[in-house]
Parts: sequence; C-alpha cells; structure tokens
Amino acid sequence: MLILTLALALLSQPAPGADPDPRPVVLTGADAPALLGAAPASVRAFAMRDGVLTPIPVQVDERFVYDLAVVYAGLAPEDCPRRNWCEDLAGHVVELGYADPDTHVGLDPDVTLDADDEIALMLADFGPPVDVIASGAVEVAVTAATFPALASGETRYAYLFAAPEAWMGDAPEPHVAYAPAFARGEYLATYDRAGEHPPRFMSSLYGYPSRQRPASNPETTTLTTAHYAVGFSDRWIMDELRIDGGPDILDVDMVAFGPGVCQRTPYTASLSEGGFLVNRSGPVRAIRRVVGFNSGPLAELQWTFYARYAESRASLRVHRVPGVMNFLDLMPAMHGAVYRSASTPGGALIDGRIDPSVGDAFPSWEIVRGPLAAYAVRHEVSARGFSPRLTTAYRDERQPSVMACLHDREYVGAHGVWVRSKIPNTDPRLGDPAAISLSRRFVFGGDPRAGLAAMDAPLAVEVR
Repeated sequence: MLILTLALALLSQPAPGADPDPRPVVLTGADAPALLGAAPASVRAFAMRDGVLTPIPVQVDERFVYDLAVVYAGLAPEDCPRRNWCEDLAGHVVELGYADPDTHVGLDPDVTLDADDEIALMLADFGPPVDVIASGAVEVAVTAATFPALASGETRYAYLFAAPEAWMGDAPEPHVAYAPAFARGEYLATYDRAGEHPPRFMSSLYGYPSRQRPASNPETTTLTTAHYAVGFSDRWIMDELRIDGGPDILDVDMVAFGPGVCQRTPYTASLSEGGFLVNRSGPVRAIRRVVGFNSGPLAELQWTFYARYAESRASLRVHRVPGVMNFLDLMPAMHGAVYRSASTPGGALIDGRIDPSVGDAFPSWEIVRGPLAAYAVRHEVSARGFSPRLTTAYRDERQPSVMACLHDREYVGAHGVWVRSKIPNTDPRLGDPAAISLSRRFVFGGDPRAGLAAMDAPLAVEVR
C-alpha cells in the first residue's frame, strides 16, 4: 500500500449545481507495482457509474533519462546562424523526461510500463467503491480536503488493470485533442532545427511579429478540450486562447527581458536554433516540450494540457541577462474585464488606461474575469544561486509609454511575472550555473475563485 500526498492542480467534469473540480491524478509505475511489465497500451481504467463498472480515460506516458541536447542530433555548429549557439551542447542537461517516437528523443528503451513511467487519470472520472476487486486490479482511492460537489473528506475510486488484447473493448472519449501541424511537413523530416529560414520581412534575428509568417517553422497546431482551446503559430508562439466556446482573447504569451525590449521575444526565439523534445497527446493530456531560445540553446518550455487545467514550466539556461518577464497579453476585445491578483485583490478594470491601484508585488495568483472569458493562474518561481526580485508584469496601456513588442502594439491587461533583477549565468556550458524556472498553473472557465481553491487543495492518494 502506498500513500501519496499530491499538491497538484487537477481536473473534473461539472456536477449539477457545482463548479467543476479541475484536478488530474498522476501516478508512477512504482506506485502500481502490479502493473509493472505490462504493455502501456493494455492499461485500462474503470469507475462505477450508476452501479455499473464503466471504462474511463487513462494515459500511460513513458519516461527515461536522456540528454536534452538530443534535439540537436546531427547538427554541426556551422549549421547554425550563430556558431557558438550550437557548440558544446551534449552532457550538460541529462534528466528524466517523456519519450516521444516522433522526435529525436525516441522510444523509452524499456517499452513496457516501468517504475518511472506515469499513469494519468482525471479525478472527475472517479466514482464510488466496488464490493469486490478483480484479481490483478489496482485500486486508486483519492481523498481530498474538499470536493466541489461532495462532502469534505469523501473518497473517490478508480480501478486499473492490464487487459488482454481480446478484452480491450472500445476506448472512452478522450478529454483532449492535440493536433501538431507544421507548414513544412512532418517534424523529423522537415523541421529547421538550425533556425536558418527567417521570414523575408526579417533581415536578421530581430524584428516584429507577424501572424502571416511568424518564424522559421510556422505551425497551425491546436489543442482543444470541452472547456478551452489554444493555438500555436511557431515553437514559442502561443497566440490563441478561447474559453468555453468564446472568441480568441490572446494576443501572445510573451517572454522578454523587460518592457519595451524587443530584441528577445518568442518571435526571435522561434527564428533561432531549437526544436521539440515532446509533442504528443493521449486521452487525458497533451505534452509539448520545446528547447532553444536564441543564445540559450538549452532553455526550455514544457506545457501540459488537461481538460480544464494546464501548466507550463520555463527553465532559463543562458548567459547573464538583465531580467526576464513572462505575461499573457490579451486582445482589445477583453476591455471591460476585471483583473485581480494577490497584490491587487480589489481588482482593476482592463480599459487601456494605467490604473494606479495595481500593486507592484509578486502576483502569486491572478484572476481575469469578463463577459468573454474567465480563468485563474497560480505563479511559482524557483531559483538557486541568487535571490531574484519578483514583481508583477501587469500593464494596461492603449498608447504604451514603452514599445509594445506585440501584434496590436498595445498592452491589454498584460499580466504575469517580472524577474526585475539581474540574473547570473544559468547556462551549464559556461560553468557553475545558477538556476531559475517560472511555473504557471491555469484553470479555465467556471468560477476562477473555485479554480484557485482547487489548485491549493491537497489530495491523499492511496494505491493498493
């Protein structure tokens, strides 16, 4: 028997008269030893529904230890526009990561379910216990401090086992639909990992955004769930977000050194060397992990998308920089929405005008709520080797006082985190690096306050 306490943000489907609980449950193979050695595709999950044991979505993601520099396999330094950006890459970042046969990472050397592989389920799919557990089955029992539709401390159950091929049956409907789509063609055959193909309108690795030809490897990649949809137009460029069937509210998910600094943005990053470590989907979640941001060839960003919940984690690995900020800039259609955060709990109207009531402190949580969309965000910054100064990145200016490196040239309720201090070297190639990562957790739709509460509620998971 194994007890796990998970402080993860998770997901659920709506119950009558209640806001959905947005949490997933993620186990490892080591948590379910009875399943070790099974074929990942054979793992099935069931829960009680109206007195009947019913199939529910389950996803096994294989993991193994590999070198992040595998994304550059076959490239020589002279293949890249900046030779030093593609030098001395191997051996510096070797860690446990997801397998992907459609990238240079490839398959897990152990193609069975092993101890470090992950098994993902949705809490909303769990149900009451069964009276008798079949031989070889694994029971997963989840007890939460609160469930939106259940009494505090109530326990829900799901059951896992490895099914014989003849017993597979029809798979339940997936929670996510992720569709990678590259303009050049299939990733392994056509992706420009050297960054040698900038758009004609950009004569160098500097420039302004364009929806028509954003960067070296244009995409029309989409992620769709019943609650939200996002779109990517290149490796680092997420520029579409729709919530609960509404219109696109996102200009871009921006990364920059500071306000008005256009020399390094998702557009220049997507013109540079880099590629994908993971770009795949299953019935429970989609995982997108990219590497390479200009002079940070080992800088990376991973997105994990669930039905109402998503998380991102950016790891900076680059020479000294003056700071970094990561924020979502919204569309002008979001004027009239209200922004709230840990430093601005009373709220600020998004209307294109500077609001002096917006606090400058680090926004550990943020809420945006308006007629077109509502969502909540949790921020975490982890640093080693230095103490960063953290503040809000919030700006709302129709006529900006600094250059807006954005499609519409204005800041519309732009919100996120600003590391407002110098960051020492974080590139392991340059010796004795510091480290910093920026993490975000999102809950889309429903009551954002309930979403924040769910993200903060720990779960006790018992596997037996």
